[in-house]
Amino acid sequence: MISEYQTKLLQEKIRLMKQYQAEKEFYRIEGLFIKGIDVKEIVKTFQKEYDPTFTFKGTPQALYKKIKIQLNKKSF
Repeated sequence: MISEYQTKLLQEKIRLMKQYQAEKEFYRIEGLFIKGIDVKEIVKTFQKEYDPTFTFKGTPQALYKKIKIQLNKKSF
């Protein structure tokens, strides 16, 4: 079951991270990548805020790891 609240919370955290250039603090939101979030919506948010070419299919925890790698590549 997808949690709209958890998904929106994580989307907002990603937007704020971009707005305040706080990419080095990404590890702080790892706990929000839980079963029940809408992975497709999180991917769309990351594409909009950071990288339109970013793609992903998988679990929330794997998504966290892939975004972390992507942010490290960009060296914010």
